[in-house]
Parts: sequence; C-alpha cells; structure tokens
Amino acid sequence: MPMSDEDPQTSTTAAPEPPDADKTIPADEWKARALPHRRGGDFLGTYDAAMRGIAEGPPSLALQQRAILALAASGAHSKARSMLLALKAEGIQDPDITALEARLAKEHALATEGEERTRHALTAATLFECIHARTGGTYSGINAASMWLFAGDGERAAMLARQVLASCGAERPASPEEAYCIAATEAEAALLLRDLDKAEAKLRLVKLLSGDDHASCAALRRHLRRICVERRVLVSVLDLLKPPSILHYTGYPIAPEGFSGRFPAAAEPRVTDQITAYLSARNVGVGYGSLACGADILFAERLLANRSELRVVLPAPVDAFRRAAVEPGGAGWVRRFDLLVKAAASVTVASEDGGECSELLIAHGANMAMGLSLLHARSLDADLEQVAIWDGSPGEGGLSPATSVAIWRARGLRSFCMSPGAAVLGKPSPFELKPAAEGQAICAMLFGELQGYGRLRGPSVPVFIEEVLGALGAVLDAYGDEVLFRDLWGDSLYVVLKGARAAAECALDLQARMEDLPLRTGEPSAGLSLRLGAHLGPVYRGFDPVSKRPSFFGMDIARTARLSPAMPDGEVFVSEPFAAALLLESRAFSCEYVGNIPSAKDLGPMRMYVLKGGGRLAGEAKRPE
Repeated sequence: MPMSDEDPQTSTTAAPEPPDADKTIPADEWKARALPHRRGGDFLGTYDAAMRGIAEGPPSLALQQRAILALAASGAHSKARSMLLALKAEGIQDPDITALEARLAKEHALATEGEERTRHALTAATLFECIHARTGGTYSGINAASMWLFAGDGERAAMLARQVLASCGAERPASPEEAYCIAATEAEAALLLRDLDKAEAKLRLVKLLSGDDHASCAALRRHLRRICVERRVLVSVLDLLKPPSILHYTGYPIAPEGFSGRFPAAAEPRVTDQITAYLSARNVGVGYGSLACGADILFAERLLANRSELRVVLPAPVDAFRRAAVEPGGAGWVRRFDLLVKAAASVTVASEDGGECSELLIAHGANMAMGLSLLHARSLDADLEQVAIWDGSPGEGGLSPATSVAIWRARGLRSFCMSPGAAVLGKPSPFELKPAAEGQAICAMLFGELQGYGRLRGPSVPVFIEEVLGALGAVLDAYGDEVLFRDLWGDSLYVVLKGARAAAECALDLQARMEDLPLRTGEPSAGLSLRLGAHLGPVYRGFDPVSKRPSFFGMDIARTARLSPAMPDGEVFVSEPFAAALLLESRAFSCEYVGNIPSAKDLGPMRMYVLKGGGRLAGEAKRPE
C-alpha cells in the first residue's frame, strides 16, 4: 500500500499562522497552510484549513478534494461521500474526481466487512483500474489489484499485480521516499501473487528505508495482513515490519529506612538488576508509567539507559505529585524525579484542575497510563506488555500496583511480575494520600451541537421538539442510571455518564438515531445533523444555585464543551483521555487518531480520535424501537 502525495506522514510540524482577515488568500496558500497538518496526521486540522479556504477564498477544486480526503482519513466517511456527491452534482469533469471517488470507495471497503466490503471494493477496483488504464501508474495499479482481491476476483488481482511488478522494475526512484513507495508496492504485489521470497526481500527493503517511521510501517502491515488472510499466506512474513514493543510499568513505592513497606530500601540494587535484565531481553521502544519514588523511578531510569522512549503519566500537576508521592522518600528521590521529568519524551497530567494528589486521581492516572500504552500499541501494531514490581499481595492504598495488575489481566493483556522481596515492618508508611474531594468522581461527558437548528421556523419547531429531541431523549432513557445528568440549551446537548463504555455506546446510538431521521415528517430533520464529542475526567457534583438542581462542575466540563465546534458532524470524536479509558475498559471499540483541535489558551490543544464500534452499532441492543 504505497503512499501517494495525499497520504499523511508522521512528522509533526507547527500549525500555520491564522489568515489575515483583510485580504483574499489564494487557494495555493490555503493548501500550503493545510500541509503541515496533513503531514502530522492531523486530519481535523487539514479539514479545518481546507474548509476555511473554501469559505473565504475563490472556488478551488483542489481545496474541496483536500477537505474530502481529510474527512475520509478521519473516519467521517458519510460526510466525505456527501461532499463528493455534491461535487459530482455540479457536473465537474475532472480526472481527480474519479481518483477521489476511488479512494473513498477503498476507505469504505477497508472499514467494513462481508457483502458491504465486497460491494465497495468492486467500485474501488473498477475506478482504480480505469485510472491505471489511462495513466499506467503503479499507485492506481496496485490499488486496483488489491481491491479486486477483496471484491472476490483473485485472478484479475494477480494479473494486475504482475503488470505493477513489471512497471516497478523499470522505475528509478529519485529519493528515499520514492524508493520506499516502490518497495512497498512490490511487496504488496508479491503477496498478491503468493511469492513469499520476493515479498520477504521487499519487506526487508521497506523496513530499511522506513527508518524510525513506525507509523507508516504499521499502516502497511495492517493492510498487507488483510491480503495475507485473503490469499491464505502466513502472516508471520509481516513480522519483518514489527516495531519495538510498548511497555506499561508499575510497582511499589520505596519504604525508607525505618518505615513499613513492601519494597524495602535495601532491595533497591536487586530490583534495579531485575529491571535491567528484563529490558535487556526485550526490544522495548516506549515505556508508559508514573514517577513515584521507588519502582516507578527505577523503571524510568532503566528505560532511558536502554535508549527507550519514556512517556510519563502523572495523576496531578508535577508539584502536587512530587509532594505526595516523591518527597516522602527523601531528597535523593526528588532529585531523580526532577531529572526524569526533564528527560521524558512527554509528561501527561491526568488532572490539571490544581487539586491535591488524592486516591481517586492516583487511580485515574494509573488507568490513563495503561490506556495510553494500549492506544499507542494499537496505533503502531506493536506488542504490548505490563511489567510490575509486585509480590502478589492484595492492594494496600492507591500507590500499590495490585489494582493495575488486576485491571490489566482482566483485559486479557500480558503481565510480568517481579517480587521486591520480603516486606519490612516499622513506622507507618509516609505515603498518605488524601481522599477524593467531596462530590468528585471520574465521569464521561458528551457534548453535541445540532447543525441546522438555526434554520427552523414557525410550525417546524414543535415537530422538531417532538420528533428530533424526542428521539434523542429516548436514546438517553435507554441508558437508565448510567446517565447521571442531561441538559439541552438551544442547539447544544450535554450529558454526563458513569463510564467510558456506556458513553461510547450512547454516543454511537445518538448518531445512529440522527441518521434514522426523518421520522413522521421530513421537514424538521431536513439538513439536521449532530456534531458530537466525548471526554473523560474528574468532575465535581454539586447543587447549582442558579438552576436550583444538582449539576456537575470542573475544568473538564469546559474542555468537553469546546470539542464539538471544531469537528465534522455525523461521527463521534473523543479526546485522548476518553479513548485511553475506553480501550482499557472494552475490546468492542476502536479509536483512531485524527489530529489536534484548538481550545482556549488556558486549556491547551486536545488530541482527538474518531470512535468506531467494532463493526456494529455498539449500543444496538439498547436503541429504542
């Protein structure tokens, strides 16, 4: 699956400067402003830049194509198809329209199963082959071949694969990027022909040319795995593209001299040796975890010494966490902590609302670290393992690894545990975590905007209330006490739920219900659609003296409210904390990264993912009749 000039790269680039409102900006300038987003895999940013160019600049087919491709890459296939149909309805005759239609059909085929995949693959194969017949290009040729395979015509796929191999042999790449694309195309063609020797040789070349671009190799590996399954070829040949593994680490805090604990200070050298031996036996690329004094810091130091990437996840702001989980161990641990914070590739703070490092936030941070490691492993198609300094005893407080190990194993993931030795008795542990603040809980939140609401007039409004809002209300009713709070003001819907899984199911059901409209009459729902975002974090439940009823408050409420304006409608987009929590809780969903969205300056940008329900509507059983 070679990359064309439309495929996202994995390097990150600063976002372009905002446009000058006092002048008309040409389409080429808008394309240039969208390019850094596209190369960084920021599909929402690409879409936003293209749509601003369409709205503010002269008509541009190139910008419309860019917007449609960004939508497709972000998983918003329905919206992308609608924009494409609108282009075709204008009667525009352009070869690029055919190419765009082929790519959308391919995206849809690969995102579906069964008869639907076959139908869309047939459309894509026909279109790509027409392009290949006209241009002779290897990109259209190899896509036509693979789509014919998924459409059920293996002989035609093999015929085209042989043609593509011959064309690739005559090409002379002008850059390493072109050489990578040619090698990837040849590997795909070889697998279509069941030529494992050639496929292996080309995959070795792909790996060599890709360098540290693990994301491109992961996308190629996933695509080629589908071909291996269809061709009944051993998928182990794709191990040549396997990236370094992802690790989640956890363990006991240190027990300073004279204090009780399960990780005595005297055991530090032996535990360090255990960690060193563990890492030496594995090819670990990235490690996720916290930085409490003791096992966490030992793991972090050894990961850096191993030249692995360290991604720190703290439950609370650095100063609050240092006071609660590092300073009780002594000044030496504080110095090591501060050095690691500076050396880490990233430091994610699970809750930035300025509160103390409570038992609740410690658990939230641990869950986020596990979820982020799972999210990263999925994105890179990498192996994943948890390693813990744990003696098998039940949990004793928020800093014990017992709960994290239990959650990890319940999810069916591999966990490797090493004992720190015998526990020691002495003074009570110095690590005293505060209980959660009154009314505080970790909740999932949905925030949506009904697009087209402002066009409702006169008699349409009562029908809208009864049919559209009634339908959405019925979906929420089906979730019973999972829904903690719901509200509607104007075109905005706001819902608080107990957990990520219920929120994901509910969000997908809300979008599915919107697709079912119109109900009795087409008038109120014509042109209506729902922008819907989801987030998860600590919130406070309390009495609202303005509305005179219980409500929810906190910084993460504000974050959720800022999600929907920057997103395409018709899909469910979720924040990274939500995606991490959901994947840790359930296997029934997928979350694919689609880019950053801007927020208020004091809240910062948010990494966003598109939510899919694993081949079905996740909450189908709960949908009202």
